[in-house]
Amino acid sequence: MSIGDGEDLDDSGFGETSRYAAHLDRGWSLLDRADYEAARQSALQAQRIRPDAPDAAVLLGAIALAEGDPVESLRWYDQAIELDPDYFEPYAAAAQIALFDLGDAARALQFCDDGLGVESVSAIDALDLELLGAECLVSLGRDEEARARLDALREHPLFTAILRASFEAADAEQGEEDMSLSSSSSDLELDGSVKRRRRRPIAREEVEEQEDEDAEDAAEAAEAAEAAEAAEAAVAELDEDEDGEPLDEEERGAQVQRVLQFILRMCRLWLDLGAPESALPALRAAAERFPNNGDAWHLLSEAEYARGDARAACHAALRVYRLDQQHAPPKWLPSPAQLHRKVVQILSACPDETLRELGQRRAALVLLVHEVPSLELVLEGVDPRISALSLATRGGSDDEPPELTGLAIYRRNLVRLARSAEQFDHELRFAVLEELANFFQLSDARRERLGLPPLAADLDYVDDEPAPPPPPALEEDEPAAPRRRRRKKKRMHS
Repeated sequence: MSIGDGEDLDDSGFGETSRYAAHLDRGWSLLDRADYEAARQSALQAQRIRPDAPDAAVLLGAIALAEGDPVESLRWYDQAIELDPDYFEPYAAAAQIALFDLGDAARALQFCDDGLGVESVSAIDALDLELLGAECLVSLGRDEEARARLDALREHPLFTAILRASFEAADAEQGEEDMSLSSSSSDLELDGSVKRRRRRPIAREEVEEQEDEDAEDAAEAAEAAEAAEAAEAAVAELDEDEDGEPLDEEERGAQVQRVLQFILRMCRLWLDLGAPESALPALRAAAERFPNNGDAWHLLSEAEYARGDARAACHAALRVYRLDQQHAPPKWLPSPAQLHRKVVQILSACPDETLRELGQRRAALVLLVHEVPSLELVLEGVDPRISALSLATRGGSDDEPPELTGLAIYRRNLVRLARSAEQFDHELRFAVLEELANFFQLSDARRERLGLPPLAADLDYVDDEPAPPPPPALEEDEPAAPRRRRRKKKRMHS
C-alpha cells in the first residue's frame, strides 16, 4: 500500500496533519525520481486537504519548473506567497526563475527585496538573496547600485568566519582588525578605537552639547551591540540548525561550502563590474583557505589577469589545470571521434553561411579534440577551462586579418558544464558557435540567428553580409615559412 492510500482519516487534528505531510513527502520523493505526473497528484491531494497552506503550491512550482514550464512555475510560487507572505522559500525560487529562466531582472529584484523583508529569513538565505539582487541590478545596468550592495556584503560575518576568523594566520595581511564577533563593549567606537573620556571641567554652556553627544554615543553603542548580536547569530548557522542543535561534520561542511560559493559569486560580480581589485582580497583568502577548490583558483586567475598581473594569473591557472585533472570524466562522455562528428554536424546545419561554409571548402577546417588546453597555451594566457578555441594564422599587418585554420575542442572542460549527454550536446553546440562567432565578429543580428546572446554594445562588428576569405598570398618581404602565431590573451567567464 502506497503512502497516502488506506483508511479514510478525519480531516482535522492529527489525522489531517499526517495525511497532509504524507502527500507532500511522497510528492517530493516522486519529483526526485522524475515521476512528475504522480508527484503532481500528490501535491494536489495535499492542497485539497489544506488549501490555505503554501507548501503544496511550492511543490507544484518545483514540478512545473522540472517539466520546463517556468511561467507556470512562477504562477505557483506567486500563489504560495499570497497564501503566506512570511514563508521565505517561494521568494527565493521565484526570484531565480524570474531572472535566469524568464530574463525579467526587475521582477526578480522585487522578489529579492520582498524576501529579505521576511522576518524568519536566515542569515545564509538572506545572503543568497542579497547576491541575487546584485545580479539583478547588474542585468538592469544599475551598476552603481550593484556596487553599493556588494560593498555592504564585503565584511559580512559569514565571509569573515570562513575566510579569516577560522584561522589566525590570515589576519597578517589584513591588518590588526579585531574579528571577534562578541566584542560589544561600550568603550569601543564603531571603528574599533577606544573612546576618550573627558577629564576637564565642562562649562555650563557645553552641558547641552555634551548631552547630545552622550545620546549619540548611546545610540551608536546600541547599534553596535545589535550588529554584534546579529553577526553572532549569523555565524552560529555554520554550527547549529534552526532549533539550536549542533550540526554534524558533514552538515557543517555543506554550510561552509555554501558560504564559499557565495563568496565566489560576489567576486564574479565584481569582475563583471570591472573591479578586479575589489574581488582580489577575498579570492586570495579563499584560495589560501581552500587550496583544493579549483573554482576559487580559477576566479583568482581571472582577477589577476584583469588587474594586469599576467604571471600571477598564470600561476593560479596552473593550479586550476592540476586540480581539474583529478576528477574522472563520466562514462557517457563522447569519444574524440564521436565529438569530431558532432562538430561537423553542427557546422553543416548552421544557419549562418560563413560558419556553414567552413566545412565545405576544398581545404576543410581542421578540428582538434583534446582533453584540456596545453600548458603552453595556459602560459600564453588562455583560460585553462576554455571549451573551444579558434586557431588561426598570424596576420601580416593591420590590414591583413588572421585566417582561421582550425578549431580545438576540449572534452574535459565541456563536461564540467553538463550533467547528462543531452546537456553536453547543447553545451558543445553553444561553445562551437560562440567561439566562431567571436572570431568572425558576427553582428548581434547574425548571433541571434545562431541562438547566441548579443555582445557588448561597444564592440565593433563586421557587416551582416559574410566577408570573403582573405587572400592566402604572402608579401614578398615575408619569409616563406609561416611564423609561429602567438595566441592573443583570451579569458572567459567561469
